[in-house]
Amino acid sequence: MNRGLLAFGFLATLFSPVLVRADLQEALELLPLGSRSTEDWGKILDARIEAGEPLPDLPPPITAPPDEATPQQHLNYWRQREPWAAQEAAPSAIAREKILQAISTEPAAIPEVLPAFPTTEETARQIHELLPRLSATDRYDQDKLRTVRAWIYRHSGLGRDEVIADARKPDWKLYRPDRRPDAPLAAIQSREPEFYAKLLEELALGTNPGLAVAAAELLFLHSPPDARTRWHQQLIAAAANPLLDEKARSIAVEALVDQEWPGREAWILSCLQQPDPGDVHEFGGEIYRRLDHWIPLLTTLIGGENQAARDHAACLLVAPLESFIWQEESDKEDPARIELLQRAARPLLPWLKDPEWAACRDANSRLRLIQSLGGLNLPECVPGLLEVIRKSPDSGEVAYAVQSITPYHSAEALPAAKEALARFDSYDRRMIIAEAHKLGGFSREESIAAVRAFLEASPEAGTGLYHQSPPAEDPSVDIGDHLIFEALPNDAALREILTELSDSLDDGNPELAGRLRNLIVKSSPAPSATLVTRLIEANAINRDALAIALERKHHPGWDGNVFQPLLHGAGLARGLAAVLSNDDDAIGVVLSGQDREAKLAALSAADYAGSSIGTEYLSALLSNEDDALREATEAYVKRSKLPEVMAFRELKMPSWDPATGNYNMFYGTVNRLATQLKITEQPMEVFALLSSIQGMSSTSWLLVVYPSRTIAVKNPGDGSIFTCEVPANQLGQVRSFIQTYRSDDLPDLELPAEDGIQYLYVHTSNTGTKTVSMDNPPESRDGILEWIENEKMSKGIVHYGRLVLLFHDLFEKLPLRPGYREGIDIVIPREKALIKSVWKQGDDLRVLIQNSSGSAHWQALSLTTKELGGPIGEPAESPFLVARADLHPDFKVTSDYHFRYPWQVRSGDATVHTGNFRDIGGLWLCRRGEEPELVVKGTFLWELVSADGKWCVAAKATGDTWADPNVVVRINLETKQELPVLLEKADDLWPVAFFPAHGKFLIRRAGQVAISEEDQSTGPREPEFHLLDASTGDLEKVSGDFQLLLDKSHRPFQAANPNGLLWGADGFRGTGDSKVSIGTFDTRTFRFEPVKKIDGIFFDSQSMWIDAEEGFIYAALNGDLVRIPLR
Repeated sequence: MNRGLLAFGFLATLFSPVLVRADLQEALELLPLGSRSTEDWGKILDARIEAGEPLPDLPPPITAPPDEATPQQHLNYWRQREPWAAQEAAPSAIAREKILQAISTEPAAIPEVLPAFPTTEETARQIHELLPRLSATDRYDQDKLRTVRAWIYRHSGLGRDEVIADARKPDWKLYRPDRRPDAPLAAIQSREPEFYAKLLEELALGTNPGLAVAAAELLFLHSPPDARTRWHQQLIAAAANPLLDEKARSIAVEALVDQEWPGREAWILSCLQQPDPGDVHEFGGEIYRRLDHWIPLLTTLIGGENQAARDHAACLLVAPLESFIWQEESDKEDPARIELLQRAARPLLPWLKDPEWAACRDANSRLRLIQSLGGLNLPECVPGLLEVIRKSPDSGEVAYAVQSITPYHSAEALPAAKEALARFDSYDRRMIIAEAHKLGGFSREESIAAVRAFLEASPEAGTGLYHQSPPAEDPSVDIGDHLIFEALPNDAALREILTELSDSLDDGNPELAGRLRNLIVKSSPAPSATLVTRLIEANAINRDALAIALERKHHPGWDGNVFQPLLHGAGLARGLAAVLSNDDDAIGVVLSGQDREAKLAALSAADYAGSSIGTEYLSALLSNEDDALREATEAYVKRSKLPEVMAFRELKMPSWDPATGNYNMFYGTVNRLATQLKITEQPMEVFALLSSIQGMSSTSWLLVVYPSRTIAVKNPGDGSIFTCEVPANQLGQVRSFIQTYRSDDLPDLELPAEDGIQYLYVHTSNTGTKTVSMDNPPESRDGILEWIENEKMSKGIVHYGRLVLLFHDLFEKLPLRPGYREGIDIVIPREKALIKSVWKQGDDLRVLIQNSSGSAHWQALSLTTKELGGPIGEPAESPFLVARADLHPDFKVTSDYHFRYPWQVRSGDATVHTGNFRDIGGLWLCRRGEEPELVVKGTFLWELVSADGKWCVAAKATGDTWADPNVVVRINLETKQELPVLLEKADDLWPVAFFPAHGKFLIRRAGQVAISEEDQSTGPREPEFHLLDASTGDLEKVSGDFQLLLDKSHRPFQAANPNGLLWGADGFRGTGDSKVSIGTFDTRTFRFEPVKKIDGIFFDSQSMWIDAEEGFIYAALNGDLVRIPLR
């Protein structure tokens, strides 16, 4: 379905009454905003190429900048991984010097550009001088710092003691020889191999069990044969130790399995007979290399009396079968491979009849066996598969068993599958229905009965409403659902059966007949014009069927003649028939007549379908006294992409007329430039590229051409603009490209990609406005080639990628400057440093600078000189950088987006976080350098901790996902007891803040935003707020100005006084209309009192600091540090 129609379906549900039945009037009313283009961009551009029109060149590959490039340009290029992956030459001596200049102000980039430098002592000493400036405030930065120290030591010997200390305190899980070697240890090995061996021995005999195993592995792998026995025995003992950390056991097992040594096979078999050998797949390296040898050995274990041995052997045999499942079909035709897998699967067949026959750590292992059997030509599996179909309580197992049994043509399979449907609820049985349909499907009588049952159980199906199939006890309802929505598009025989059913329903149940015809039209790849006629005659067509009919009317095979009888009627049906008949004369007759409803219908349908309307009729309608007719005509004219209509539009409805102040969509920008840049002349034309992401306006790039100059305008989408004057030669290059490649005349681009980014190219002047819509155009050389070579798209796709890059490349070179209103003083421009936040106390002013790598560091700033000093410590009141320092490397937070910062979750010497540690989900006490301590199990989000560290309040999931309504719970961190909060669960229920002034938590409770009146929502439509006393569970409903508390808070709000008054920024970020209010939030009364309101810009509370005594606001704005008078 066309994206425009989908988008309008959403809007119509919000702004129109809910449809209760299919209706021609309502269906027509839904069409105008769904206007679509019928152009096939690929065919149009292929024709242009065939006619000899030039194609833009592919974007050039990214290459190293020339020596004369800026230090930052060199740094940005060489810090990328791509040059090293391509094994390009190292940077020149000049480039290296410039990189050194750049990293002197951005030390966080040092680890990323180390490969760019020659491994000389002189270079290492230069890097060593910069080492004190490398920030290391969290675990990620600490790892980088260890890497840099190791590199310096490796090539100069400097910092030996620090590197040895690093090697003695590593993350031992990274001590893997062929994966990610530990940098300090590798440096010691390279520079001092004898000391390296002694250090490994020290670690192997140390008290850290995991580190001892990792060191013993390295010694076992690299020691001379006569010195390996000691480490070999240590690894065997570690592999057999069930009390050892599982990853340490895995290191030991993998080392022993991958090396050949006498007795290895017997040792593996012995381990597999133990109750707990660890993760048995660690033994797979040897087994899968010689699977033909190991199958009989594992089969012997399976046939014995040792249940543990059977379990482990079964798990190992399932693994190659699982790999087979995911192989490409062409890779499944090797007879030798099939025969080997048959041998692996045959001993596992008893598992089909008895789910308890074996057990694996992976609960899906039996399912993987079932899935693999369909492609193995193993007829003896049929009785077992039938047993699964008849008895398994797992719908997935049954569905895949039906799928796997199909190639064996068992007469018992389809009846067994149909009988199985009654064992499962509505959702789970749908997979089985789909597979049963492939197996032979349902008879004519069963299909008719199922479709009728579905239509009767789903009164909204076929009306144009959003349809979600209801839970049904009767499997027939789900079968009907599947037949209509899944099978019908590809089953011509089923379409014929259902069409006959719709005819038979006309007399007894015309409403059901109409809905069924709508569904047939919607699901058919080539909908029948006759069916559409029947629906229009019965006034029963819905928006989906009507939209598809209007789209399909352009295709060969569409019989417009069947609409001729309707042309002799009146009203909406007549106007719609004129468009669907593909008869331009019929449209003219309707539009020149007196039938108002027919005219409106023809205009709406022609607008959506992109049909041509003669300009003589348009001219008359534009002067019509009937407001509705005139507005419908204007809408058609404004949206049409037909050349003759576009020419008519510029003649009758000019979009650009500086004499009258009409600048089309650029009115606001032109006026803003006149005000900010004091421009008095009128622009002649505009070249623009506008972008949106998921329907939300994003960045725009404009070239506004005046008689005496051209101004480039970049709008990041937050209300601010960046401008500069464009040299005439660069404007000339833009004009030349657009004229050479006829960019103004490109058809709209629509690619089969979800979401992504949409662009709109606009060229407007007094000669007219040309637009090109581009849905997810490829913006790189590789992206363009991907579409051409892999997706077989037209080579013309290069037009769109180069058109986007025409703007991007130009604006990247231009010296753009932010345009702020008077009174906003730029202290540090973004060209000098990208400012993320600011803190000030007296004369001590510090800024948080974001590095191009994404990390950040604090630097001092002098207001007197407006110069940055060196790196400086992080202010206690602004803890941005230490967010995850307490987290163990194996700890996975529940959600990065919902992550809480340390100041919000501090409890004594620990921070409290929701997440998963070693497959256990819950709430954890996290301490730096230690494994986390479990508080309570469960799935939580939005955790907050009281000021005294005794109580935690968090949202808790009650269903399988967060899509289900959730609850809020309180946890006593001293007793680890979870207690309920007596608020009804809701779709959006979470703790927002803790107020020390009250000693209570603020809870927000709301339902989801409903798309239609029929959507189920749990919770109030308007959010409500409650204060919670965690110690007692008491609740108090409150109201207040809570909006500024809902954003993520990296640091606490700045205190305005000691009595609970906080500084905050509340506002809105939008295209052209951003605004911000700076004021105080009273945590006692929950009221926000604005002190300063500023239009045209936006920043949040986390980006600013108030010096009330001095009377200034300091804020990070678009990367600049700005200063604004407070009053």
